[in-house]
Amino acid sequence: MKDIIYKEVYTRKVDREYNNKLMEDCKTSTDIKWDMKFEINPINMYKANDQLVKDMTNLTEKEIDELSVDEYDDILDKIKKIKSPSKK
Repeated sequence: MKDIIYKEVYTRKVDREYNNKLMEDCKTSTDIKWDMKFEINPINMYKANDQLVKDMTNLTEKEIDELSVDEYDDILDKIKKIKSPSKK
């Protein structure tokens, strides 16, 4: 595996791309008469995480697909520490 270069800052653009991918194709509806409140759960966690790894590293989609699950999880953990430095 090649050396992974991480971006030092989790930017608004990366956050926006991640959240857009996370909620992609999510459909909701409400009935105004009933004034229902409900939580919208993300449905594209894998796509969103892949987008995050792609945006925060120098890895290509092909390289991301070829990572082992453990390698992928390690990369996500490092990115989460960059995203929220106080949660190291």
